[in-house]
Amino acid sequence: MDQGVVGSSGGRLGGLRVWTERDSPQRERQLIWRLVNAQGAGWRLARAPILNADGVQLELEGSWAAGAGRHGVIAVDDIVLLDGDCAPAPPQSRPAAGDCDFTHDACGWSNSTTDEPRQQRWRLAAPLAAQAPRILLTDHTFRDAGGYIYFDLFSPQDRREQLRMVSPLLEPPATGGGGAGACVAFWLAHLSPSEPTQLRVLLEVVTSGVGDDAQFGEPTVLWSVRASETGARRLTWLYGQAGFRATQSYRITFEGDASKYGFALDDITFTSGDCEVRPSNAAPNEGAREQRSLIR
Repeated sequence: MDQGVVGSSGGRLGGLRVWTERDSPQRERQLIWRLVNAQGAGWRLARAPILNADGVQLELEGSWAAGAGRHGVIAVDDIVLLDGDCAPAPPQSRPAAGDCDFTHDACGWSNSTTDEPRQQRWRLAAPLAAQAPRILLTDHTFRDAGGYIYFDLFSPQDRREQLRMVSPLLEPPATGGGGAGACVAFWLAHLSPSEPTQLRVLLEVVTSGVGDDAQFGEPTVLWSVRASETGARRLTWLYGQAGFRATQSYRITFEGDASKYGFALDDITFTSGDCEVRPSNAAPNEGAREQRSLIR
């Protein structure tokens, strides 16, 4: 694979993805490899495992940020299908369950706020005006229109709402016993610092059942911040992350709490290994207000 970029700043330009689609009535489609943004010029090896190649079509998808204001090229050559197991290459190309840049859809994340009007929910931003937030914001992945999720409230009675965006069911990292560390990372932007709008990250672990019948224990708050505490200007993307441990299947929920305005989220990723809470003042029950160079 070659992704040569013309332009001195590199930056958020586009991406290359590899999908499999099975020849079945459901036309099951799965992302098996992806890289985004400038990777530097020059050919390099790319490799993606296919768990079951029977009845599968491969689809290579290139995407480009129309508003990037730069020029670039993505090239692919020498595609070969081989029998046997392989590891993804480069390592960062491996998609994890729950990863989402919201370019096409919500990647299995679901809005659990079903008992409120549609405007009182998390929504997927799209370039169409009817689906865009009241306050304009370009996405973090490509700096393009749309391609993120958000909630944007207005309550004349100042009634606070809790709005939840829930991950698909996730499996814990492989471990020898006490639960391996995992990390959820994301980019957030607040739509106004003038209101006590709050965003929380919750962990819910399965206590019984499987699949759609899974029952969850009480949620644990991993991360929490108010818009006025971020230290960021409105409509500015800020990096956030939270570490946790799980020995059972689990799900992650982003919970907004507001009466006016809201938050946007983009580029959610899950990785194995411990990580610190960022920004540091988002740690639950922590009084620290230190802000580091997290704003990009």
